Amino acid sequence: MSRGSELARRLAVAGLLAAGALARAGTVPAPTCGGGVCSLNVDSSQAVAPCEDAPILLAWRQGGGATLIQCATSDAPDEQPSLLFDSRDPAGPAFELQGTRFFTSDSLPELAKSGVPDRFASHDLCRPPQPSMRPQPGDLLLLRKIPSPSNDEKNPYCFLVSRFSTTAHALAVHGDDADLPKPDTDHGDWNELAKRMLALIPATAAPAAPAAAGGERVLHARAPLRDRPDAAAPQHGYLVQGDAVTVLDRSHAGEGWLKIHYVGKGGRVIDRWARTEDLAPAP
Repeated sequence: MSRGSELARRLAVAGLLAAGALARAGTVPAPTCGGGVCSLNVDSSQAVAPCEDAPILLAWRQGGGATLIQCATSDAPDEQPSLLFDSRDPAGPAFELQGTRFFTSDSLPELAKSGVPDRFASHDLCRPPQPSMRPQPGDLLLLRKIPSPSNDEKNPYCFLVSRFSTTAHALAVHGDDADLPKPDTDHGDWNELAKRMLALIPATAAPAAPAAAGGERVLHARAPLRDRPDAAAPQHGYLVQGDAVTVLDRSHAGEGWLKIHYVGKGGRVIDRWARTEDLAPAP
């Protein structure tokens, strides 16, 4: 064995011993943060059901809100359980998921270009990233593998992207498919684990949430919504008088358009363009 190989072996053994000592001492390493999101790999010694004896990925929005617990169980990756909940209301509605993968927003361009690494090969995203799926600071991004709609034998699977954001009062999910998960309140088996994981989030990793881009309310009986700031663009739904929205983009305000963000019942999200004449500042 060469001196270099022996040194690498000793460093690897030293790292394993150090990791074991940290686990026995209950010490948690510092989180990795970027784009308004922090993540942390938690040793299995910290886990209880439903992630008992399994390492855990913990990810959360800086400033509070969306929080992800993902179990790295010995089961097939497509079956590993996860819970995405609101740290401001841990007992409230949450998303109980299976077979999802957490990824950071800065990796999305590379995933779109080169595919998502899998057990035997990389697989493409089911659709190129859409403008409405552009991550905002603090969004948690997840991938879900499904059979390829094209039934391509060489590429039998593809990955769907889901984006979980924090609104003023709840969580909302955006996705590139119609089959988005729905929040539920029946997740009591996660309560103890969620309590333990929240205790691991350092206060220093949670600066104040950024200010909202701007709040408005629908002024008229109906406010048509369009995919782009153009009256000739096809209409895709409408909002009604009194609906509260957040302004995402004012770059076309001089032309009479604002891009708005609306969260409806059940957490359904709409990001489209509306006429400025149909909106008024929220009181």
